[in-house]
Amino acid sequence: MTRSRSEILWWWLLLGVAALGTPAGGQASEGGSEVAVRAMTFNVRYGSADDGANRWELRRELVFETLREHGADFIGLQEALPFQIEEIAGVLPDHEVMYRTRRADPAEGEACAIFFRGDRWHLDDRRQGTFWLSETPEEPGSRSWDSSLPRIATWGMFTHRETGARMFVFNTHFDHRGQVARERSAELLRERATAEADGEPLLVMGDFNAGETNPAITLLGKRSDDGPRLVDSFRLVRPEATEVHTTNGWGLREEGDKIDGIFVAEGAEVVDAAILRPRFDGRTPSDHDPVTVTLRLPLDRIAIEITDLGQCRSCAGGILRALEGLEGVLRATLHPAEPRVLVTVPSGGGPSVEQLRDAVLRAGYAPGAIGPPVSPGRPDG
Repeated sequence: MTRSRSEILWWWLLLGVAALGTPAGGQASEGGSEVAVRAMTFNVRYGSADDGANRWELRRELVFETLREHGADFIGLQEALPFQIEEIAGVLPDHEVMYRTRRADPAEGEACAIFFRGDRWHLDDRRQGTFWLSETPEEPGSRSWDSSLPRIATWGMFTHRETGARMFVFNTHFDHRGQVARERSAELLRERATAEADGEPLLVMGDFNAGETNPAITLLGKRSDDGPRLVDSFRLVRPEATEVHTTNGWGLREEGDKIDGIFVAEGAEVVDAAILRPRFDGRTPSDHDPVTVTLRLPLDRIAIEITDLGQCRSCAGGILRALEGLEGVLRATLHPAEPRVLVTVPSGGGPSVEQLRDAVLRAGYAPGAIGPPVSPGRPDG
């Protein structure tokens, strides 16, 4: 039996014991039965617009304060130019960000950026990206139908660091002129999102440029052939609300359609949802108001991480193959760049640490530290 070049440490086995509903969200509840997740969608208005007294440099602090105050796990921005994204990233030190602009040149144009709490959620580099809302979704800068501009959806799969719970997040901005484009975009987004999530928790957020009775929204909520129906999280908890406009005319508009929102897969447990009205001495951060949701993810799985493998990526690959064949392992994932393995097992009735260890031993690797798993805090990556 051989030993890896660096000892294998079974680093953590976390069942989640933090209290549910803390101000920043994203925590596991007592007993590890659920995770609270908070999300926000916010069209921040593109920063190069000639908006006079509402131009970016005169309102950016209002945007920063609005984002900081909510402290969401996931923030989906629309109309964000690269320089705005970088400025926002500078004031949200607990968040990481992913984005790709909608133009063929990735340095130009608006983006549908996703900010996420990197201390709580890990973005899977292999399950993320941007596609274009067109007949050629993989072609950068493409547009189809009657769309006036290239339109995109940016998405990622995120794993909760403490529990292994997964969340798929999609962020988009539909065309403001083309109705056919909005309808076809809704169909494409629905099919892509439900297929990628494949029954796992899902958020689809954005500026849809369509009111609640628009056929595009109806199509977005149409049940897929083999996937769940997408439902507006706001209407799940506030079905009778009437003041639902999400554009504000820089504080001058008090009515209108709800064109921004966050959709979830049917059956999601939505705790709360709201249209925020941030006002600062009568001023608004943007010409749109942000929309938020809080939901609970039930935990039916736990995560075990095998790390401290030094540079022995081949060792990690061998462990991965051994664990994939073990009955009761839901998923075994090798980090795409680092020699680390994340194993997901059912929270009740799954293989024990001892059984996982034996599988590693049978594969020819000798763990250097075995015993009751310990929790040193947040794992890297």
